[in-house]
Amino acid sequence: MFDKVKEDLHPDNPKYNVSTSFRDEAHDLIALHNDYMDGTVSRGLEVFMRMMVIEDHDKLLAKMDWCLTHDVNLDYSLRKSISAVAQDDRRTLTDNAHNARDNAELQPMEFLGDNHVDGPPFAWVLLWNGKYSNAIGDYVPKLLRQLGYVFWDKERIIHMEAEALIARQWESHPGLVEEIFYDRGWAPAERLPQESATNTLEGWDN
Repeated sequence: MFDKVKEDLHPDNPKYNVSTSFRDEAHDLIALHNDYMDGTVSRGLEVFMRMMVIEDHDKLLAKMDWCLTHDVNLDYSLRKSISAVAQDDRRTLTDNAHNARDNAELQPMEFLGDNHVDGPPFAWVLLWNGKYSNAIGDYVPKLLRQLGYVFWDKERIIHMEAEALIARQWESHPGLVEEIFYDRGWAPAERLPQESATNTLEGWDN
């Protein structure tokens, strides 16, 4: 497949001489063959399976142009995609990354009921002290993520007397508070001393 499109996508192809911006879209599959091979293979077998059944050259060229990469980290796993580093990169390195959800951050957020599909989970409202938050993944205390806390309905949380413990998780994780403050410019709680809360969620997964 590389051999079929390498000349069409090469930087020396006349079509890329129209402007420097077009030249940036070229792919040197000859000099950087191994890098492109490693990067594109890292995107998964599905990509290659789709390419293999395309017989039309122009269509193959368009598809290959879209999926080629020499960056093996372009397609992260879900865990890496929502990591603090990935979230920060999307905000600082991506054009027009700021959107309406960013504008809504820290606005009041209410629990509208477990059956309200457009509303936040009860545990999410508790964790972020009733304020809208886009901080996900690594910004959330690990134990809560492991327990799948956002899937708990309000009745279960109240029955387990977990409201206060969820709301106080930031006391047990002052490092996360500092990280959110550094990365996002706001904190989910007051800047906390380096102390841990006596109450934890240990044992709740039983």
